[in-house]
Amino acid sequence: MKLAISYNEMVKEFLGKVEGSIKIPKDVQGTELRIKRKTELFPNLTHIVDLIGATATWLYHISKEKHIVVLYHVRGSLFPITIEVSNFLSYESVDLQIEEQLEQIKEMNEEEIEEFQNGNTLYEMSPIIIGETYYELQDTNTLQFVFSKNMQSVEIIFNSVNWKETTITRYAQQIQGVLINTLKNNNNYINDFNVITEAEMALYSQVNDTTAVYPEKSIVDMFYNTVTQFPNRIALSSREGTLTYEELNKKSNQIAHMLIKNGVQLGDYVGIFMKRSIDTVVSMVAILKAGAAYVPIDPDYPESRIQYIIQDSQAKVILMKETPITCDGVQTVSMYDSETCEDIDVKLSIHCDDVAYMIYTSGSTGNPKGTMLAHRGVVNLYIWMQKQYELTEEDVFAQFPSFSFDASVWESFASLFCGGNLYVLLEEERLSVEAFAHAIYKVKATSILALATIFVRQVATYLAEEDIYKLASLKRIAIGGEMLPVEVIKLWRERIGTNVEIHNVYGPTECTVVTTTYKIPSQLNEDVASIPIGKPCSNYQVMILDENMNLCPIGVPGELYIDSVGLAKGYFNKPNKTIEAFIPNPFNPIVSIYKTSDIVKLLEDGNIEFLHRKDDQVKIRGHRIELGEIQSKISQNHNIKENAVFAKKSKEGSQYLIAFYTTLNKKEIPELVYQLQEQLPDYMVPSKLIYINELPLTPNKKIDVKKLAQLEEKYEPVRLQEYVAPSNKAEKQIANAWAEVLGISKVGVHDDFFTIGGHSLKVLRVLTLLKEDFSHLTIQDFFKERTIYGLARIEREVKVEKEEVFREYKVIHEPDTITYANVLEETQILNVFLTGATGYLGSHILYELLRDTSATIYCLVRPTKDVQQRIIDTLTGYFSDICEEWLQRIQAVAGDLGEEYLGMSEEEFMFISSKMDTIIHCGADVRHFGDVKQFENINVQGTSRMLALVEKDATFHFISTIGIPLELAVDQWDTYMKTGDFNYSVDLENVYSNSKLQAENIVREAMKNGLRGNIYRAGNLACHSETGSFQQNIEGNAFYRLIKTMLLIGKAPNVKWKVDFTPIDFASKSIVTYVQDSQIDGETLHICHPHQIEFEQFIQLIGECGYNLELVTLSEYENAGLELAKGNEVIAELIASQVAGDGAQQSEIVMGTRRTNEWIKKKELKVPAINKEFIQQLLAHGEKVGYFPKIMK
Repeated sequence: MKLAISYNEMVKEFLGKVEGSIKIPKDVQGTELRIKRKTELFPNLTHIVDLIGATATWLYHISKEKHIVVLYHVRGSLFPITIEVSNFLSYESVDLQIEEQLEQIKEMNEEEIEEFQNGNTLYEMSPIIIGETYYELQDTNTLQFVFSKNMQSVEIIFNSVNWKETTITRYAQQIQGVLINTLKNNNNYINDFNVITEAEMALYSQVNDTTAVYPEKSIVDMFYNTVTQFPNRIALSSREGTLTYEELNKKSNQIAHMLIKNGVQLGDYVGIFMKRSIDTVVSMVAILKAGAAYVPIDPDYPESRIQYIIQDSQAKVILMKETPITCDGVQTVSMYDSETCEDIDVKLSIHCDDVAYMIYTSGSTGNPKGTMLAHRGVVNLYIWMQKQYELTEEDVFAQFPSFSFDASVWESFASLFCGGNLYVLLEEERLSVEAFAHAIYKVKATSILALATIFVRQVATYLAEEDIYKLASLKRIAIGGEMLPVEVIKLWRERIGTNVEIHNVYGPTECTVVTTTYKIPSQLNEDVASIPIGKPCSNYQVMILDENMNLCPIGVPGELYIDSVGLAKGYFNKPNKTIEAFIPNPFNPIVSIYKTSDIVKLLEDGNIEFLHRKDDQVKIRGHRIELGEIQSKISQNHNIKENAVFAKKSKEGSQYLIAFYTTLNKKEIPELVYQLQEQLPDYMVPSKLIYINELPLTPNKKIDVKKLAQLEEKYEPVRLQEYVAPSNKAEKQIANAWAEVLGISKVGVHDDFFTIGGHSLKVLRVLTLLKEDFSHLTIQDFFKERTIYGLARIEREVKVEKEEVFREYKVIHEPDTITYANVLEETQILNVFLTGATGYLGSHILYELLRDTSATIYCLVRPTKDVQQRIIDTLTGYFSDICEEWLQRIQAVAGDLGEEYLGMSEEEFMFISSKMDTIIHCGADVRHFGDVKQFENINVQGTSRMLALVEKDATFHFISTIGIPLELAVDQWDTYMKTGDFNYSVDLENVYSNSKLQAENIVREAMKNGLRGNIYRAGNLACHSETGSFQQNIEGNAFYRLIKTMLLIGKAPNVKWKVDFTPIDFASKSIVTYVQDSQIDGETLHICHPHQIEFEQFIQLIGECGYNLELVTLSEYENAGLELAKGNEVIAELIASQVAGDGAQQSEIVMGTRRTNEWIKKKELKVPAINKEFIQQLLAHGEKVGYFPKIMK
């Protein structure tokens, strides 16, 4: 029975159930199997042996099964004929096996036959029955070959529900071809028989009839043509700004001239090391103009991988923009250094066969390999695209993929060649479906030619119903990078509609991006099981070959080989790898073809269906990676003996990596995960690293990956500590949540969450599961404790009974002033040193300084790009009235709060120190969870470094957070009531607030020792009171996340809570007004709105603006969110953030602003009202930028 099961699986895979509704034919016209009796040539053989042998050979060719069973119908019974087949077995040997078994059947008596047949359903052992008469049975998949009465032909009988007539006809032709070959030479080996038919050969010829004319031009030539045609049309755009083709041409000319001056020559390689932006595209064009090839290097890669690519590519220069990089022996230049270069066209003789770009893909030997692609392939592909997609200058392309992926090539240059507008999606617009949809709507995008499958699924699943209209401008999308499930397309069609053309595209990097495409019909049949990858593009030819390099028949899996004008020139400095991948065409040896290692099959209509990978390459989150590279990194640990890495599908359908390993000392290696994290991108670090005594082997002595996959649940990931089981209810609850989220059956109380597959998003999911019973746990607790034992202990220590009855509000006023012996005379500020100028509050403080003073403002900016331009970009992004005179008063200073001398030289530091009369410290790491050491360095030590700048008579103004007194009041209300202030020599739970408290303590101590200045505790910074505009990274604000959560759920918690809305313009104006008054010193001021409103009133105002929110209890609100989150990932993440501390809650604390009120009255500052108009502006901006759902009035 084991053989029967195995064989049926083969039948299902290779013969399969196929649609069809035809009558059972009495004969298959044109393909009737004519059997020449071989008795004259080979007297010992018969027609039965001929047919069984030919059928067995055919089954071997289409299935590669070596154990073939054919059922023989004789004497009223079925008898299994078993044949062992292999490539180097002769047909005569096959015949001998059959003859021997036929003789045994012939010699059986009736009693033996009855005993043999009793209880056996032999037809389950094979899909083929051969006999002289028809055998009655109910199996619908079986094919019966029945000889005619004259024994000269065979009738094939099949069930028309499960089989197409065309399929059966093709099978008959293939078997007949084998019969003809065997009659010619009975001594031939099995692999000499090719079962492909003339009709199938003709189909290959038709599919590969792709020859088309394309210009023998370089990418640069094509671009210059576009500039000539459309100089004033927008070429590039993003939220950062726009460039016309003329501007792009001039800017890229400047960079190209700069590169040439720095020694770049024809044929050199130039690295592009920058985050995605329109400047990345400018750099690509510039490098090509300089005659070089560009090498994209992702700044998010691990340092070791970055350095390897830089050194391996032999890059002449690394072109950078905003991220600093150290390159031993390699010159680095900033694109901003080109601003003084000439902008005339660069005229070099660039040939279409010159290398245009080099993409690094994962390598099996442990390091990535650079694939060299020429101009010719890009130009050829574009000519095909323009015709296929009818591209024009009116098209707007939304650029989605990373520039380190080759998919960016065809999308970018397709737009630049046709005169379209290439809109570069920023990170938020590539991660958030709401921001993505808003971007499409804002720019009226028509094409997205490189969407990832997983993101298509997210859009189709999570885009709000009221936001679907934002995709109306789309004409076409192309999806590639990994297998495209049918259900994703069906979901898109159901929710988004059928107006958008969807193309499934396939192509290895080695063949210039795209090799085949398939336009998916607007209506898919219910029984469609897979989406084909289509047919080849112009000047591409495809071959599906078996292991003997023979063409595979229709429906028979084989490896895909590609010939094209877009074929890569090989792998840089890896000749052996090049020879392995680019082999001679077996049908035309003077031409090379690319060996893809992808297993596919040819369909009847000429389309190709992708099945799986042949080698160790897999796709993880859209990245093509070599498992061998990961295995190589694991092997670098001196104690590793063997290891195996493989990919497996999760319940959600995404792939994840598992690694098993053995060691020389028979002990596990807990620190292995840390070693891999230092050497590999995060998507290449296995989710599970499992130690095992011995790796299971196949009979051929190879590692049995299938058995390892089955062992995953049996073996647990390596632990840093010995396993200790949960011992109480709390530990068991946390362990169950971890197990569910991490997919681990056994979790110990001392296991480190982040070494057994956890990361920050999974923290949020765990918190969501634990919310009901562990309301006090926060994200920061996971970073601080990392174990179940620690988390349970935290919960025990902080758990208190919720107070059911609200009593009265407790007002916290500002602490007393620190007085001074010396009072300065009223002076005008002349030179200001400001940190955080590119942040939300800092940029508005800068604006007020420019508007209300004549001071020169020196701004400390991290050296991640042209620092002056970064400040200008930030200001102009928020304000429309920035004038040139103001910009002349801004002096950008490259530096870093986390470095000695603030990242400046000692001389620069001393110069700044001697010149400044006013210092405003607004910069900080404002995340609310993370590494404590990072907060200590930036927020605490950074403040100490800022204080070192202060010289005599200079004032120091420290921007802090209102979160400090809010947290202190939890445990110190009695202290406050007695003394009017808190004890500041404590640690706060929130790591951000705690770092700001420690920094306050340093400033407060300096004030006591004579420092002149103030501390400003900023409240809940809201939108601009006049425009409603808010911070650019809106999704990073906790209060706005709360609002979005309520709007999506349709409910709000009924809590007692005075909500502070501090308009950003009011906060910045107040601070700058204080700064200008030298008589105000030693204050700790609450920069909050003087009139905080009840949370219930806020919900009423939202209702007046068009949203219908039902007020429910806090627990009902949380439960409704958790229930809705089960089917919505967007809501799940928002709910998780509420769980982590962003949510509404009962609060008796109100921030008093007594001193601030006095100052407001004295200076007659305008206090914006928090009313319907204000809330309406707040909501309208959130909707405008695609963050809030559309207001339903």
